Amino acid sequence: MSELVWGIKNGDLDQVKDIVEQKEIDVNKEIDGRPPLHYAADYGQADVIQYLLSKGADVNAKDKHGISALLAAIWEGHTDCVKLLLEQ
Repeated sequence: MSELVWGIKNGDLDQVKDIVEQKEIDVNKEIDGRPPLHYAADYGQADVIQYLLSKGADVNAKDKHGISALLAAIWEGHTDCVKLLLEQ
């Protein structure tokens, strides 16, 4: 799973797709208390967010601290991600 987080944080969409599809990853399963969508929102990876949403990521899920991906994107100032998440 650390490979998935690394790919998400670095915006490596091809790696994220490969891992999710080859390993049949549940895109809502928490990694260290956070769903993958939250990592993408934290790091401003809009393309990864779009992909995770297309695979069924729950835009309303909260992490271990009760924070949503939308709040994470707002907190980090990633307006493109905020807009994308608000469209869901």
